[in-house]
Amino acid sequence: MQEVFSKTLDYSAGLTGSTMIYGTSAITGAFQSFVVNADADIAEALDQNGNDVVAQFGAQTLSQGSYWVMAKGSYLTSITLTNGSLIAYNV
Repeated sequence: MQEVFSKTLDYSAGLTGSTMIYGTSAITGAFQSFVVNADADIAEALDQNGNDVVAQFGAQTLSQGSYWVMAKGSYLTSITLTNGSLIAYNV
């Protein structure tokens, strides 16, 4: 399986802007990372190749305050939540 999340500090969040994600509609963009603003369940997360990488987050609820960074060269193009909220940081 290809590495989805970064294991090193290859990125600094916030330098290129951010998007608040909440509700259950798909939000599109080019997101390198996100922080969980309120406990969240992700229904779908598409990478730049259209692959749904939600399984990489595990089946559990993502806890408030957790920070997720895509592997170097990868990014999310769409995030759909079931509940909760995220702050997604642009590539």
